[in-house]
Formats: sequence, structure tokens, C-alpha cells
Amino acid sequence: MQSLFLVTIEGFVSRLVCSLSLIFLYLAEFTRLFCEDVY
Repeated sequence: MQSLFLVTIEGFVSRLVCSLSLIFLYLAEFTRLFCEDVY
């Protein structure tokens, strides 16, 4: 039971990290395009 719980936590954390990195990539791309438009 304990190991199953840990695996669930691990999967959740890895999914969270992937989502966050994707969001950061989108933000970086958006910022770059926005700055190119401004300058």
C-alpha cells in the first residue's frame, strides 16, 4: 500500500513538473514574440 502511494505521488509530481515546464516554455515564447513586436 505504501509503495503504491509513493508511485502515485511520483507520477503526480512528474506530471506537474512537465506541465510547469510546458507553461514556462509557452511564457518564454510569448515574451520573446511580445518583445520583438515592441522593439
